[in-house]
Amino acid sequence: MNYSVIKRNLQIEITSISSLLNDITMEEHDAVFEIAVKELLTSSDKEVKERVKVFFNGFKSPVLYCFKVVGCEDCSILNHEFLRAKTHDKSRKYSKFNEVIKQNDTVLYVGSSKYENLTTRINNHLGVGAKRVYSMHVKAWLPKNAQYKIQIYVYKPDIPKHELAIFNVLEVIEQGFWNYYKPLFGKRSGLL
Repeated sequence: MNYSVIKRNLQIEITSISSLLNDITMEEHDAVFEIAVKELLTSSDKEVKERVKVFFNGFKSPVLYCFKVVGCEDCSILNHEFLRAKTHDKSRKYSKFNEVIKQNDTVLYVGSSKYENLTTRINNHLGVGAKRVYSMHVKAWLPKNAQYKIQIYVYKPDIPKHELAIFNVLEVIEQGFWNYYKPLFGKRSGLL
């Protein structure tokens, strides 16, 4: 093994990513997907999937997304309910639980997706998709009497063509979002 060659290759890649970040612009999508917790819990999975499909099928490029909760006065209940589900519900694979949380945090999750997988990822996070995929599965653990809403913001990066794989750059940007928002759930990518 020649570590000096490995180190130099990594330095070149990091420099390339840094240069590429200067050329990337980010646009927040005009519309926000919003669903009341009561609606999520009382609607059939099929109805929720249809709403997700109508909203998210229009994206034809990689995106970042951010789940937020609106109208939650004491969000510590979300931590408690999520951790209870993650600990006791072995039928689902739950996202990582982040322990250092402020009581009024409203960002649940930050993620990225190539457009082909976006509706699938959103369905999984909402709890109406695959149970054995690491996701939030919010429908499975949200308090039944919750009066708040879940909003999903979508950000569209314009990533110029480059020899680096677009998903790696997208994941670097996702990590920046994660560092900024410090969401309640989900893991940091660890690329940087």
